[in-house]
This record gives sequence, C-alpha cells and structure tokens, in this order.
Amino acid sequence: MVEIVCGLVILLFAGCAAMDVVFRRIPNLLVLAASAAFAALMIVSPPSGQTLALHLLAAALAFTVGAACFAKGWIGGGDVKLAAAVLLWAGPAMAPLVLVVTGAGGWLFALIGLAVRRLERSRAVPVPRWLGALSVTRGVPYGVGLSIGGILAVLHLIKG
Repeated sequence: MVEIVCGLVILLFAGCAAMDVVFRRIPNLLVLAASAAFAALMIVSPPSGQTLALHLLAAALAFTVGAACFAKGWIGGGDVKLAAAVLLWAGPAMAPLVLVVTGAGGWLFALIGLAVRRLERSRAVPVPRWLGALSVTRGVPYGVGLSIGGILAVLHLIKG
C-alpha cells in the first residue's frame, strides 16, 4: 500500500513539474492531492508523533518562508504551495537535499531560459514553439526543481 501511495505522489509531483514548464502554473488540485496522500500514508503507516510533528513543522516553515518570498514577488503562489507539500513529504531530514535540488533546478532552468531568450532575440535560427516555453521571459519554473526534490524525498521514504 505504501508503494502505491508513493508511486501516485511521484506522478503528482511529475505532473506539477510538467504543468509549471508548459503553463507556468501549478494546479492546486495536484498539490492538494500530494498533501492528502501524505495524510493517508500517515493513517496507513503511522510514524511516531515526533516524526509527524517535524514533517508538519517543515511544511509550515516552507509555507511561511515561501509566502514572504511571494509577497516580495520573487516566486509564484503555486511554488509556495508546492514547496509546503514537498517539505511535508521530505521533513527536516531530507529538507537540505530538497533545497539544494530545487536551487540547482531553478539555476539550470534559468540558464536554459536565458539561452532560449538569446536565440529568440538573435533571430539567427527559428526557435521551435516547444523550446520557447523555456524562455525566461515567462519566468523560471521552480516547480521543476521542487518536484524533483519531492520525488527524491518520496523515494527516500520508500527505501526507508
């Protein structure tokens, strides 16, 4: 049962990443489903009270910091909600890895987006529409890095 729930969450996080790249939006339903799956897993396979509290604390901290970043206009609201869901799954033990992966993913997509924007501006080569989706003129899809971090956290839970 644990593997099935975790497999579904991996698909949900992958869906969040794909939607963020294509539409620069992360659907609330996917984030809510990933969070609800964590709650279901806690019912099926209950951890110690302290472990659950630490996971909830990590999610609350991610949401609080994310909301402050959103208020400054640095990230989108979907990123805030996804970060909270990812850190809910990661907990404090996996949080450093998730944050590094998220930062690396954001950095990588920013570089790719800058390269695409440069190609678009040069007009030397026609830029395919699918590649234009990666341009930084549309923002950086941090949901990709967050989702990869979330997938790593879920895989860590499966392997125990």
